Amino acid sequence: MKTKIIGAMAALFIGTALFAGEKTVDFTRANDPAAWDQNVPGKLGIAYDSEARGMKFAPVFRDNVKDFWVYPGMQLNLPAESMKNAVELKFEVKAVPAENVKFMLVIPIAVNAEGKRKSVHLDVAAPAEQWEERSVSLLRDDLDPEQIRTLRIGLNAKDRNITYWIRNVRIVYAD
Repeated sequence: MKTKIIGAMAALFIGTALFAGEKTVDFTRANDPAAWDQNVPGKLGIAYDSEARGMKFAPVFRDNVKDFWVYPGMQLNLPAESMKNAVELKFEVKAVPAENVKFMLVIPIAVNAEGKRKSVHLDVAAPAEQWEERSVSLLRDDLDPEQIRTLRIGLNAKDRNITYWIRNVRIVYAD
């Protein structure tokens, strides 16, 4: 019963957002290498790639690593970067070699009023070697966008040979 009510509320909210309009905001700080943390078992080269016009993430995994994950994140500057009323995250992504991507995730990390942290793993279609847009809904029963404090955009690779880029990070808000 609870799932049906929450689902109906989400559908109502989505409908309201569509009728009321929406606003898309460029998350320009995503193009600043200093904004990203190094969250990888090893080292992570983080740089703005002017030719690709996006952020390049090039992990160098420690020799003993068998699980090749890389999830750099940005801590939000509140209140300016608040995700209150956010309904969707959009970005473009590519990876080389694309066949080495096991899976990709967006991981928003929320902090509630009591200070308890909670991360939610949002599946994203694995990137290709050409730029493609990805869209992730933030309308979920287990996530309150207003409580998001950190956004991670990353992937798990099949082996240590992987580089990926993201650009045009945008947040869609219900107006």
